[in-house]
Amino acid sequence: MKALITGASSGIGLEMAKYLSSLGHEVILVAKDEKKLNDVKEAMPTDTKVYCYDLSVIDNCFLLYDKVKDEKIDIVINNAGYGIFGDYEMDNIDREMNMIDLNVKCLHILTKLFVNNKNTKYIMNDIKKSINIDNLTDIEKYISDTFLSSNLDYPTTPQKNPFTISV
Repeated sequence: MKALITGASSGIGLEMAKYLSSLGHEVILVAKDEKKLNDVKEAMPTDTKVYCYDLSVIDNCFLLYDKVKDEKIDIVINNAGYGIFGDYEMDNIDREMNMIDLNVKCLHILTKLFVNNKNTKYIMNDIKKSINIDNLTDIEKYISDTFLSSNLDYPTTPQKNPFTISV
């Protein structure tokens, strides 16, 4: 089995990559930090490919797909994403739009592309962020971003998820 994981250089994406590789699965790691990606690749016990793309740049979503579309990728884990915390009125709108490009547009594009790829069996969209519930503006940003990206996990064929990941 082969998995493609975005946001694979740290956090949940990294842990998913390590777990799947420990089970003997090939992994394709995607993140924007090339040094971190190569360090992760060296630590993987299975065949590992890395692609360095900033997926908040929408064209890079299509470039990534074009690179891997002919491979037999069983599972796609869309994990790349981040949150912005602080005073909503003072936040930089360009930074917020970048977050939406990555957390929503990229996730939607990759899901759409891979759901139509006959090789892909399962797509898991797993953007996890920690939020400070003491700050209502954090919650509002989190909810609006998460609402747009919710309910996109599904098998592309009628079979069950072949494994469970716990982090």
